Amino acid sequence: MDRPVIRPCVVADAPAIGLLIRQLLEVAVPPERLTAVELLAETAGRLLRDGKMVAWLAESEGRPVGLITATTVHAIYARGAFGEINEVYVEPDFRATGLAPRLIETVRAHGRTQGWSRIQLSAPQAGTAGAERAYAFYARLGFGDVGPTFMVPL
Repeated sequence: MDRPVIRPCVVADAPAIGLLIRQLLEVAVPPERLTAVELLAETAGRLLRDGKMVAWLAESEGRPVGLITATTVHAIYARGAFGEINEVYVEPDFRATGLAPRLIETVRAHGRTQGWSRIQLSAPQAGTAGAERAYAFYARLGFGDVGPTFMVPL
């Protein structure tokens, strides 16, 4: 297994992004609530095309094996712009290889060039599958727990 190469995503990567996001969702979302790969790909393409999202693919031997997406958010409490990591996914065979920290460092480097004051992300809800491992992973990378995230569909 070679060391995956990380590169910025372009609109043409939307189908690969859709597949990786589907794999991510399959871990956390009941089958009846999963979004179709085609819709995920269309959304990824639109967000990239409109400049609403940045993303990076990790590829091994030309095959996508990891992904990270981020957006710029603005808030007074953050003194302006900050980053939000929206999705992180690494295929099982590439976990524990250092790929996820490399993907997060890629976003950190991007954030520094954008003048972000911080990076935030949401982790799995405590008590759910993988939550304890995710919390430990993010803590090792310097992230601190700042409280729950709430949402309401529109």
